[in-house]
Amino acid sequence: MNLKLISTFILILISKYSICQIYTPISFPEKVDKKYVFNSLLEKEKYDKKLKGKLPKKYREDFSYSSTFGKTQLFTDGDIYLSWPQMESYINQILDSILPSNLISKKIHAYVGRNSSINAFCLYDGTMIVNIGLIAEAKNEAALATIMGHELGHYIKNHLLNDYKNKIKNKKSDLEQNIKNMQHTQELELEADNQGFSIAKNVGYDLNEAFSNFELFIREDEYYEKRNKSTLANADTVTISTKAGKYKANTLEKLLSTHPDMKDRKEKLSAYIKLNPLTKKIKYKMDEDLFLSLQKQARLECVYLIFNSNNYTECIERAFIYHLFSPNDINYIYFTAECTRRLCLLDYKLKKKGFLAEKLINDGFKEGQSILHDLKFLIPNNEKYTQISAKELLNSNTVVFENYKDAFYYFTKKLIDANYPEAFLMRALFENNKAKIQENISKYTSHPKSLHKQYATNYLNNKLSESINANTKEIIMIPKVYFFRNSYLNSKYNYGNTAVYYAKSEIMGKELANNFETSFNEKLPDVKTISLPLAATENFNTKYKYEKIINSSILAKRDENEGYEVVHYYKELEDEDYTGKLDLFRLDPSIWEFFNDNKINTITYANYTRHISATAKKIRNIYLVLSVPTFGFFLPFALGIPVNYKKLSLYSYNSKLGAMYYDTHWRRRKINSKKALNMFKYMRKSREKFIKEYSEKY
Repeated sequence: MNLKLISTFILILISKYSICQIYTPISFPEKVDKKYVFNSLLEKEKYDKKLKGKLPKKYREDFSYSSTFGKTQLFTDGDIYLSWPQMESYINQILDSILPSNLISKKIHAYVGRNSSINAFCLYDGTMIVNIGLIAEAKNEAALATIMGHELGHYIKNHLLNDYKNKIKNKKSDLEQNIKNMQHTQELELEADNQGFSIAKNVGYDLNEAFSNFELFIREDEYYEKRNKSTLANADTVTISTKAGKYKANTLEKLLSTHPDMKDRKEKLSAYIKLNPLTKKIKYKMDEDLFLSLQKQARLECVYLIFNSNNYTECIERAFIYHLFSPNDINYIYFTAECTRRLCLLDYKLKKKGFLAEKLINDGFKEGQSILHDLKFLIPNNEKYTQISAKELLNSNTVVFENYKDAFYYFTKKLIDANYPEAFLMRALFENNKAKIQENISKYTSHPKSLHKQYATNYLNNKLSESINANTKEIIMIPKVYFFRNSYLNSKYNYGNTAVYYAKSEIMGKELANNFETSFNEKLPDVKTISLPLAATENFNTKYKYEKIINSSILAKRDENEGYEVVHYYKELEDEDYTGKLDLFRLDPSIWEFFNDNKINTITYANYTRHISATAKKIRNIYLVLSVPTFGFFLPFALGIPVNYKKLSLYSYNSKLGAMYYDTHWRRRKINSKKALNMFKYMRKSREKFIKEYSEKY
């Protein structure tokens, strides 16, 4: 046979069967390195000594505990990357290069925050956290270094402590005082800005690059606003009367912000540069190619984190923006398509709304028009807009898709063209039309590189839940037992002014969780219990995976309208667009596979807390004294006050229920393994009864 013909045939085969790979995120080590494990009790003792004379004794303990234990929790909760040495090393190279000489002996270290927010911060001891979201968005190294200098400024000026002292000094809760407190915080931010400018300039970084940071902060504010659904934003028509005067709602939000207005901060930077002419204008002191390489990975990691937190709205926007500049990167195509699929499953009405423009009707967009009619709503920066590489999406006269449904087909076609077989499964899960489901599942299962064929077959035969319901096992997660002290009795069995007993929580709380794990595994059949404090250092990935399943299960609802009568307001929609009850296994196939592989039908988060109230104890003692001359008249009520009590908050996802089950239960007195087990058994019976009644009803 002709060699040229053979080579052509081989290339065709490679092209046909080579699979595009979706990004694999940075994983945690199962056993955590000692350098990431901190003894918060020892750190607390050291910090407490430093605070003597700087803070009144009654506030000192709470502040030192919350600071040192807060640091520990960042590392045990998965908020810091524990196995990304290249990124951590690069961030510390920048830190070392800008560190003022008087801080070198402090051995200050930077860690990479596993958080998509565009932010960085310094802890009480100078430990710096630089979020991956900031690295993903920083214009260049000079811009990033200026922000890191700003955070060092907070540490140098001891702003964390100063801000706390100001708040306890002015602890009134009225709006006027809150405004004054925020103004003080804003002053500290401007002071840190000035420090950051000085630190970056002194080592030669170009401060002109720092102007881009304020645009990033504005965007992060917008993301934060969307995540938290602020009601004050863009509400200038609303006037609020206060003791401090009358304010427009939008003005009030700025006054109550922890950060100054971005326009003011830009003006301060311009004034600083004018007074301190730049002798050097370095954009990169390290390797520019290394920065760009790490930033590319940071962007993928950032999108993955947002996706994994089930924040699909923000994930679509971020992935789509990155796609505009890197149209050939299959990852951004995948995340845009998959987030669109999941969002449309969560809200079937979204399919016919304008892609990323469904809330821009008052800004010139017509009903059903996509953001492609004016991409400057997403990319307002003119310089950046000119760098868009996805040219076919730039022509507003020939828009390639309008609504979310068409956008989904557009992006999944790109995945199919790139020989990504999972796109057929995505399409099958998107459709409600049986013929289209059958067609896509057939293409999917016939592909030699499909990853989830068992899942696909069960989905086609409508047996996802049925196959899981036959399982009998349950996985139980038990977090650290938190001890709380409560200052006053607010209402029956509810205490106000709750504060954490940090020492007891850290020592006894972890020990109790570990003991519960042993007891549950010994006494409960078909149960696998995991102590999260133990898993935080011994099998971190397992802990993280379990927590993700529980967090995802919150998305599942029992009824379409949470028990209210269903009224179909969207008659004009095709039947195949309508989705009623949400099936979590349809939303996320990995959850079904987790249940199937582990032979479980339930995953549970059992959160125990211990509550102690000195005030309630005094009240009870008074009642007991008064009850003597009145022959026990007050005694029944006095005994009804749970002076010391334990509480179990149970969160469970059960395949038969198909939704999150939540309940709480409390008992008096102390807590131990036996009592914890009895509380769980009691609540499990209540859960099983509820599931049985629900199954019979529906």
